Amino acid sequence: EWLNQEWARLKKSDNQSPFSPVTMKVYDPKIPYQSNGWDCGVFICRYAYGLYQRRDRLITCKDLENGHFKEAITDSPEFDFSSDDIKRIRREMLALIGGLSDIYIILKTNEAMEKRRRKEKRIANEGKQNGDKLIELKYV
Repeated sequence: EWLNQEWARLKKSDNQSPFSPVTMKVYDPKIPYQSNGWDCGVFICRYAYGLYQRRDRLITCKDLENGHFKEAITDSPEFDFSSDDIKRIRREMLALIGGLSDIYIILKTNEAMEKRRRKEKRIANEGKQNGDKLIELKYV
């Protein structure tokens, strides 16, 4: 329904309802699913990685019609992973994020220290300039 409303809103053609279960077949490949409530992000990253690996291999409408969809997705090595793989990937992501966080904290600390040094230097230079003017005023 939403897709048809968007189609009509954007006025893509005279056909007001081009999208239906008849015109758009739904494919539901059998792929690994999460069995808990916390690994959805890891699964999404793993699926994205599988799609990235397949980026140079097209899936065409002909593949869908000939029943090769199962071979392209369900039985492809890019989507052959288990819950043990997900656990390993979660640990790897945790280590990666922890390492990046450590680097980020160091960079932000260094930036803050450099900003403080520049400010102190500017204040010192302004103080020198103001001190010179005071001395000149005394002797005038």
